[in-house]
Amino acid sequence: MNANREIVAVVAGGAVSTMAMATAAQADPQEFAGFYGGLGISTTAGQFQDLDYDYGVSAKPDFSIFAGHNWAGESLVYGVELAYSPGHTYNGYDNDPGYSYGLTNMFDLRARVGTVIGESSMLYASLGYWTAQSIIEDDLDGNPNGISLGVGFQTNLDNGMFIGADLTGRQVMNYNEEGGGSDDKIRSPLVTAGVRIGFQF
Repeated sequence: MNANREIVAVVAGGAVSTMAMATAAQADPQEFAGFYGGLGISTTAGQFQDLDYDYGVSAKPDFSIFAGHNWAGESLVYGVELAYSPGHTYNGYDNDPGYSYGLTNMFDLRARVGTVIGESSMLYASLGYWTAQSIIEDDLDGNPNGISLGVGFQTNLDNGMFIGADLTGRQVMNYNEEGGGSDDKIRSPLVTAGVRIGFQF
């Protein structure tokens, strides 16, 4: 859990550093303006914990779809994005490896602000809200959700295509159990890292 907190701290530091680089922008921010969408491949790792178990979320590949819109300022790019992932794969409790646990139906809504560097690339920081459903032994167990903070990189290619990478720390602010109520799970952070490919319209 301490390692995850360190990763989230690095993500936060990277966001501050990204904003500090705004004066280094060289390319035209208009190159990034407009609607966009695409696919990503990512992995999420971390733990939920309560008094009895550690619920491990394993670092295995998953895919996502995303769409958003950017607005160009004089030196910065501002945007809003919605992403969906059907499921982050399973792992066992630390003290019962045969008991499966995982996340499904993960949604991200986040705001982004970025600075253009070089001829066709952008560094950005993001702040948002995420929500998902947890699964224990193929049954829905609850709804973890909270604030996300991330940094990312995007490079534009020909014909409106772009590629990029994204690192997002997820704080578990709440965990609503199925059927009502709130569980006593410790608010351990999760970390999602991935690569993306998409098109601007």
